Amino acid sequence: MGIAIGYLEVPNTGSLNNFEEVTIDVTNITDKKDLFFIFAGEGFQFDAWSFK
Repeated sequence: MGIAIGYLEVPNTGSLNNFEEVTIDVTNITDKKDLFFIFAGEGFQFDAWSFK
């Protein structure tokens, strides 16, 4: 595994049925990379992600 390109704190929305969009900026990424998502805690639902 390489270096982290970012960390994102996901707020508690109070319910698995309430969603909130959260974003971070990443910079200085070149070439193709493997991407890993690492989650900690419980009661978390991962719906979707994208790069723009």
